[in-house]
Amino acid sequence: MFRRMKLTILPTKNSAIRCLRIEGDFDLYTAPALSRRIQETQATWKHLHLDLDGVRYLDSSGVGAIIRLLQACKSSGRELTFSGIQGSPRKVLQMSNILALLTEVQLTQVSPS
Repeated sequence: MFRRMKLTILPTKNSAIRCLRIEGDFDLYTAPALSRRIQETQATWKHLHLDLDGVRYLDSSGVGAIIRLLQACKSSGRELTFSGIQGSPRKVLQMSNILALLTEVQLTQVSPS
């Protein structure tokens, strides 16, 4: 079964903010695509916001990608925020004790659309 993740760059109120909307499955097959996209553009932002509202499935590879992203942002002095964490992905992050480490904000705080 081929799984897909859609990554969309959303407009932001500030050019130093990169806002990515993630839709679909965030798992072993799709997590590397997010990591590549972030690495390709990291020189252009100081604050990364991930909108996970469209994520319907999150496995340990997705959780691992989030943890690595948290570590990378912290070590480089970049800000990382999240919105739209709900349903099964929220439960996975709660059960893995990662949810408490994430900074959740409303999407409207970073993107006008």
